Amino acid sequence: MKNYTGVALSDESGGIFVNFNPDPVNGLYEAYTYGSDTLNRLYVHVKDHTAEDIYFGFNVRRLWFVGCGTGNATGDYTATSGNVVYWRLRDPNGVAVDSGSIAAYNGGTAASTAAGYIGNYTQAANGPDGVDGVGTAGYTPETYNPTANGDYYFEFNYRDQTTPYNASSCTRSTIDFQYFDITIVDGTSSIKGRLWSRQWSLVTVNRAPNQAIATNSSKIHVYTDDSIITRVDFDTISPGNWNIIANENGIGTSGNFELDVRSTSSPATELNRKK
Repeated sequence: MKNYTGVALSDESGGIFVNFNPDPVNGLYEAYTYGSDTLNRLYVHVKDHTAEDIYFGFNVRRLWFVGCGTGNATGDYTATSGNVVYWRLRDPNGVAVDSGSIAAYNGGTAASTAAGYIGNYTQAANGPDGVDGVGTAGYTPETYNPTANGDYYFEFNYRDQTTPYNASSCTRSTIDFQYFDITIVDGTSSIKGRLWSRQWSLVTVNRAPNQAIATNSSKIHVYTDDSIITRVDFDTISPGNWNIIANENGIGTSGNFELDVRSTSSPATELNRKK
């Protein structure tokens, strides 16, 4: 499944949202950081490692690290003064098998040939070069050739390639992605439905500091334990930073189903979650 500008967003509004500290007041769960638990990971499934490869690319739009002491940074991602965003890929056993850093944001409009960097919306929408008939109109992907079947997962970190960033003192510690794409490829064809999470941590970022928050029209597929697939369409919403979690009971604990299934800006501390 290709995932770009969020989960199949309809415009240039944003992508995944890496959050270092849970914040029940503002409705934010921890997500996609080094050492995230199984509820908060960004997985990609490999079914046949002898034929399939993982193609991927990213674009970090903004850093928001406030009150942290070392590493304070707000605004566009320039990768200066050590404020670099790193990624690593872990195999189904949790072993780190690949890693790297994300090139600096360059305004979100310029093309780039750097492997793993998505320079603009057209590149994101077209996907990786050489896949599904795309020549060079997409982005140049990073690639990984898996050696085993199962669920691999991506983690992201701030300022250090290996040591998890200590955000315990931060009042805000988040990384906003402009675009992302993680695609399973067999030969020169993509395979849909392989990217999943028990929590989609997303952001609809504005294109400039003084512009309004953009809209989001994602389509999310929920896979339950009894193999039922349900599609949820978000029809032009403006959520800002948001989490998508699916379960049978909702996020409330009142016992009133109608109330418990409603969205909230202050999530529970723990929830059962579906794919």
